[in-house]
Amino acid sequence: MKLTREQVIEIVSNIGGIYSEIEFFYKLTHTHSSNTPIYLKAKIEPLIMEVLIAFIQYMACEYINHNYACDERNIGSVLCQLYGGEIVKSENHMQAYYTIDVHEMWEWMCGKYDEILAINVLKHDDLIPVLKRIEPAWI
Repeated sequence: MKLTREQVIEIVSNIGGIYSEIEFFYKLTHTHSSNTPIYLKAKIEPLIMEVLIAFIQYMACEYINHNYACDERNIGSVLCQLYGGEIVKSENHMQAYYTIDVHEMWEWMCGKYDEILAINVLKHDDLIPVLKRIEPAWI
């Protein structure tokens, strides 16, 4: 059974922390990007990672520029700088990975903007300064 957006937000809103003892592997893509996918690993469970990706994009939109759009490179950079992500050179290094399309996360959580931004456990003091240094994919 697939969880609804509301259920996912409720779960992530009530967790004590975002980090897991288990490392997960991810392939980050973007529907409208021709870039090579970003492969990374992080100790963040997939459900939390999906919401975190939407959160990062909404923070960029809210605090940098309302038209700011993140691609997989922007998201991968933020995850590595602030959330313990580590780039993995290619999918050959991973036995199994979760594919997350950053545009689809934006779209799926659309309409839940305020609820996503209110999830305190996802906040990071350095997120806005890091986003300001990253060149947006589109403005």
